[in-house]
Parts: sequence; structure tokens; C-alpha cells
Amino acid sequence: LALKPAIILLPHENRTLSLERPISIELQVQAQRDVESHPIFKFPLVRLKMTSYGKVQKAMLCYYWQSQLLTAQARDLFASVPIDLKNETKDCVSFQKLIIYKNYLQLYILPTQLLTCAIHVKITSKQDAYIKYEDHYPYHFTEKPIKTVSDLDQNPSKFLKKFKTFKRKGTGIEYGF
Repeated sequence: LALKPAIILLPHENRTLSLERPISIELQVQAQRDVESHPIFKFPLVRLKMTSYGKVQKAMLCYYWQSQLLTAQARDLFASVPIDLKNETKDCVSFQKLIIYKNYLQLYILPTQLLTCAIHVKITSKQDAYIKYEDHYPYHFTEKPIKTVSDLDQNPSKFLKKFKTFKRKGTGIEYGF
């Protein structure tokens, strides 16, 4: 997720903002008497670019998109992503991009918009940040969700859940944008 334009955070500044992320859908088939559904195809609703992140020898393939700060709701086919930024350094920091794991982003379907759980970003240097994903609905929104969709609910992994909070991520090497 790349910010366009980047945000400058002053030393020890806290800021709450919302960005947007594209959503995807999955087509499933379920027989009338069958309890289990069977996925046919899964695809994003908007065309996404691919990029790689990390060391060249052990790169991670990612989807890449840009977002501006949201002043209202996200556009159609996108979900609003609430982000809490905390600059714990003594320097001004340029917040330009964020690598997020979609499996940790629960999707809340509200009457008027789509919303994900909140992400907390604690910046500890110009290169390092710690990310924490909330595991509940952002309570400061007045609308209540009609439905919640989560990849973790569909196939929970104890190993992944164990390492869900405050993982350290550096800048790495990025190419392919």
C-alpha cells in the first residue's frame, strides 16, 4: 500500500487516518443438501499490480496499490482501512508505504460502506516500524457491521495467530512497481 502523497510525521506525533484497499470476491458452489461450499474462483474486483518485497533471493510476491487519504468513505470496490500512526522517534518521518497482510484484515460490511479492522503502526526509526492488527470492529464508527468476513475465520492457523501482533518490518528491497 503506497500513500500518494506521503505523510510527514513530526517527532512523537500520533495521527489517525483512513486509506483504502481493493476487495476481492470468491465464487462458490454449494449443493442443496451439501453443508460445505466449494470455491470455484477468487479474484480482485480491480486490476492490481504485482511487486516483490524483501531480499532478492527470498522475495515475497505482493499486490501493490496506491491510496490517498480518505476524507469520506472509500470508493466502490474498495474498503476503508483505519490506521493509527505513532512516531516514536525524535525526527520527522516520511510515511510513504505500508506492507500489510490481508489475512489479518477482517472485512466489515456496513450498510453504507466496507471497512477493515484498524492497523496500529509504531514507527521506531526511519527504517523500522511495528504493526499490530486489531481483531475486532473499530468501535469509533457509529455504524454497526451487518457481516464480518475474515480469512482467519475460514482457516485459522495457531502459528499465524501467535505472531499476529507487533511484528517488525524493515524497508527491504522493492522492485516491480
